[in-house]
Order: sequence, then structure tokens, then C-alpha cells
Amino acid sequence: MHWKIGCASLITALSGRPLIAGADVQRGTYDVTVTQTHSAGTNLDQGPLAGLLPQMNESQQWLLCGIGLLIIGLLGLLIKIWWQSRRQIKEQS
Repeated sequence: MHWKIGCASLITALSGRPLIAGADVQRGTYDVTVTQTHSAGTNLDQGPLAGLLPQMNESQQWLLCGIGLLIIGLLGLLIKIWWQSRRQIKEQS
């Protein structure tokens, strides 16, 4: 289907005539059912962000926390290097 649209638009661009296109649109409704994957008596392992990001599993939450801590650490290192460089420049002038 995509190649047909691409060919039609190419032919239209080369011929200079406007392209008249139509689409068939269907509407529908969907029923979504949310169920618990564990029984009420069992304790489900939850990640550190279970209240904030319930759609992510535990390993994804820990990975996100690790990436966040890495970014914060690199930002702190960058600020430390900048501060030392700034102090050195002030001492020299």
C-alpha cells in the first residue's frame, strides 16, 4: 500500500496535477480489562519507582535509577572540573 502512495505522489509531482486521495476510516471501541498478575496473599517484588512508574517492571526501574545516578555523578564531576578551572583562572589574573 505504501509503495502505491509513493508512486502516485511521484507521478503527481512530475505531472504537476493535484492529487485527489481518499481514505476509509473506521471507528471502533475497545474494552480494556486490567487484572492483577499475582494473588492477594503473595508479595510482589517492586522496584524503587513502583508508585511513580507502575507500568515498568523491577529491572527496568532499577536500570532507570542507575542511569539517573550516573547522570548525576557525571554532572557533579563536570561542575567540580569547572569550579577548579574557574578558581585557577582567578588566581592567575
